Amino acid sequence: MNANIGERFEEARKQQGISLREASDTTKIRKDFLQSFEKNDFDIALPEVYRRGFVRLYAKYLKMDVESILTDYNAFVLGSSKLGKKEGQFFGRMELTERDKSLPTPFLDTPAQEELAPANNKETAQPAAPHNKALYLRTGLIFGGTFAAILLIGILINSFFGTKSKTQNAISDTTLVAQEAGADTTLSLIGSDDVQVFVRQEKDKKPLFTGTLHKGEQKIITPDGFVKISFSKGSNLVIKKANGELIRPQSDGVGWVSVR
Repeated sequence: MNANIGERFEEARKQQGISLREASDTTKIRKDFLQSFEKNDFDIALPEVYRRGFVRLYAKYLKMDVESILTDYNAFVLGSSKLGKKEGQFFGRMELTERDKSLPTPFLDTPAQEELAPANNKETAQPAAPHNKALYLRTGLIFGGTFAAILLIGILINSFFGTKSKTQNAISDTTLVAQEAGADTTLSLIGSDDVQVFVRQEKDKKPLFTGTLHKGEQKIITPDGFVKISFSKGSNLVIKKANGELIRPQSDGVGWVSVR
């Protein structure tokens, strides 16, 4: 790259005559976060899933090539030698259980999956194992590590929304309790634009969905009782109940709702 991501953000904003305050008011991203981004500093006190979502949203707002920015951002994150070393040690110690082997690899746009790429490359660069057993073991460790990393991200997101900290000054938490309507508890999550969503069943703390909804995309879930739906941008999410009732989060930015 001729310029880092932060310099490209700043140049694009200034060329369009947009102030940081205007950008913050429109995107609902805190002004100090945007200032950090333009200094090429992405180490803000939020989980990685939200940092990546903010980078995507800011690039889209500035009418930049979103995919190019995300590709460069991924390279920036993976370029941290300390992080790469820590992840490598983590996966090396991971033990795979029979339950992990039966689990599919979930779709989640987070660094936990992306950082597996260099680990895979490192493995394939080694001489071929004399027996298939070694290959199976390495594959098992990778899948086990993926599951554990995604589980850790879910715990971090839950902790983030369950604990009031200084960073939550910019977050408008919304509590919306819908009345029970009939025996059918099906919920449809509809994205009016890109939005990251995490759904947890309150009865047993079971995650029902974690991922990104793109514009026009719909995800149907069937919870048992109340669910807590966390999101990165409330204005881009619509929740439809089985009786046709539409629920729109009161928070335009990051927040959560409780629905039954």
